[in-house]
Amino acid sequence: MQTPALQREIAANVAAAGVVVVALPQTNLFLQARGAGCPASRGLTALRALLDAKATLAAGADNVRDPFNPLGRSDPLETASLLVMAGHLTPQEAWEAVSTGARRAMGLPAVVLEPGAPAEILCIRGSSLVDAIARASEDRIVIHAGRCVSRTRVTGELMPLLTLAAPRSTHSSRVPPAVSARADELFGRVVEQLGPSGYAHQESEVRG
Repeated sequence: MQTPALQREIAANVAAAGVVVVALPQTNLFLQARGAGCPASRGLTALRALLDAKATLAAGADNVRDPFNPLGRSDPLETASLLVMAGHLTPQEAWEAVSTGARRAMGLPAVVLEPGAPAEILCIRGSSLVDAIARASEDRIVIHAGRCVSRTRVTGELMPLLTLAAPRSTHSSRVPPAVSARADELFGRVVEQLGPSGYAHQESEVRG
């Protein structure tokens, strides 16, 4: 274990050298300190020391459903959630690591929502950044190079409470999923701006 002073010294050297550090919480938390018992050291790099030193911090997932990590879904929101829960980053810091930090690690320009910026956008249902990370909804639109390349719709089917309490019958009722009117408006604007000709996409529907 490195002392806090040593972590700060190394982080300062990393920042001065322009080295990018990529945290991999899914696999590292699963593999490291397996035999240490409880409490165990967390398998994460010195996130806070790196951020305080102004080093570039990125985050991702290097193993997905293989011998090194039986779970994982290559979802940046899952990675961001683990950085908050296990690494004690703020939601904003965690999102920066999986978005701006990840692009900087690959030598790509930062994305901002303004004219002339790279049109690389992930639209996710959520009332805020915290809500988007917490729910990690699969209801998403992916825009790459200004074109919608993927759209996933999630629908929900609920049985009315009276129907659930009554004996089972041969018919069922469908209740529309509860969605944010504001989110619907924003999604509608994206689709309207793209138009039918703007789609070169793969569409899937997840029902649950």
